[in-house]
Amino acid sequence: MSLTRRVLLGGLAAAGVAAKAAPLRPRRLVYVFANGGWDPSFALDPKEDRERVDGPWLHADPLDPLDVDSIWQVGDYAVGINPVRRPSVGQFFANYGDRASLVRGIWTGTIAHDTSRVRVLTGTADTRNADVATRVGAALGVDTPLGSVDLSGLSYVGTHGASTGQIGAQSQVIPLVDRSRPFPTPAGVVRPSWTPTDPDAIEAFVQQRTVDFHNRVRDLGGANHIKVMQRFEALDRGLRFGTAAKSLLASLTPGAHPDFAAQAGLAVDLLAADTCRAVFLDTSLHWDSHDDNAVQDALHEETFAGLYLLVSGLEAAGLLEDTLVVAISEMGRAPRQNLVGGKDHWPHATALLVGAGFAAGRAFGATDDDLASLAVGPEGRPDAEGAPIRYDGLAAGLLTAMGLDAEAELPGVVPLDLDAA
Repeated sequence: MSLTRRVLLGGLAAAGVAAKAAPLRPRRLVYVFANGGWDPSFALDPKEDRERVDGPWLHADPLDPLDVDSIWQVGDYAVGINPVRRPSVGQFFANYGDRASLVRGIWTGTIAHDTSRVRVLTGTADTRNADVATRVGAALGVDTPLGSVDLSGLSYVGTHGASTGQIGAQSQVIPLVDRSRPFPTPAGVVRPSWTPTDPDAIEAFVQQRTVDFHNRVRDLGGANHIKVMQRFEALDRGLRFGTAAKSLLASLTPGAHPDFAAQAGLAVDLLAADTCRAVFLDTSLHWDSHDDNAVQDALHEETFAGLYLLVSGLEAAGLLEDTLVVAISEMGRAPRQNLVGGKDHWPHATALLVGAGFAAGRAFGATDDDLASLAVGPEGRPDAEGAPIRYDGLAAGLLTAMGLDAEAELPGVVPLDLDAA
C-alpha cells in the first residue's frame, strides 16, 4: 500500500491555516527538548521512498482501515500524520500549522548524545557555555525575579547562574520556596532528619556569609568580586522568585519529576505571572529507540498532546503573539531499521518553531531521501552552492529572533535567517 499524500488546501484551510507573519521580536521563549533523538520521518520530515526510509507505516495494523500514514501539506512544509497512532500530531497542525515552521537537516557533526546535546542547546561544543534559553532569559529578564527557569534539569547555565532557576530532577525546589513541604527521604535511605524552625534565621545566616566573603575580597572588579556580587544577585532573585512563584510551584510533587503536560502548564503559569522570560522544558520521555522504533508512535503522540497544551495555554493567556516556542531533539534516527527493529543515531536534527519571531509556514533547511542534511542558501532553501544548516547557525538564528546580538553571544557564527519568507 503506497503512502498517500493529502494537500490540505481544503481541510487545514478551513481550520484557518494560511502562512502569516508573526511579530519579529518576541519577549518570551519556551524551549522544549526531546532527549534521546526523535525520528523525524514520523511527523516533522516524512518520506515516501520506502526503499530508502523505514517509516512509521511499518507499524500499521493491516486489519484497521483507519491506520494509514499520510502526508499533509501545510504552507511550505509537509508533516506526517496518522489518525490512529498519532492523532495529536494532526490536531496540533490543524490548529497551529499557520503559526509554525520547521527547521530540517540541522547538521550536528556527531552521533554521541552528550556532544550533540550541548551543540544543539548552546550552539557550541563546550558545556561551560549557556544554552539559548538561559542566554535569552539573562538578557530579557533583567527586571523579572528570574531570567529563565529550567523545569528539566538538562539546561546549561554557563555564567548566568544568578539569573537562572532549576526545579531539580525531582522537584527539589519545593522545600526551598515552601518550608512547610519537606523533601521526602528516598526509600531505604537512612539519614539525619532536621526541620528548620526559623527560616528567617537561615536566610540571614546565608546573607551574612556572603557579606563576610565580600568583606574579604581585595580584587574589586576582579573575578572574585564578580562572583560575590553574582551571589548577592542570586540570593535576591531567588527570594523574589520564591515569593512570586510559591503558589504556582505548589502543583509539583517533591521527589518526582513532572511529566511534559505538567511542565507545559507550569511554563504558561510562570510566564503569565511574569516570573521569568524563558522556560526550558523536556518531554520527560526516552526517545533513544535502538531496540524498538515502533515506540516512536507513542512518543510523538504524547509529545504533541503536550505541545498542544502548551501552545493553546499560551494562546489562552494572551502570550502566543510574543512568545517563541522551540521544540528540538539533539539528533535524528537512521533512515533504516537495525536488525532488532530499532533505529540508531543520525547526526541530522529537526526542530519545530511555533508562535512569534520567524516567518511562519516555512521549511528552513532540507534533507535528502536518506534524511541527511542538504545544502541550502541564505534563506534556508535547497541550494547546491550553499551549505547545510549547522547547530551553531540555528542557535545564532534563535538568539537573533529574540532580539539578542548573536555576534556578541556566538562570535563568528552566521545566524540562520528566520525572517526569510
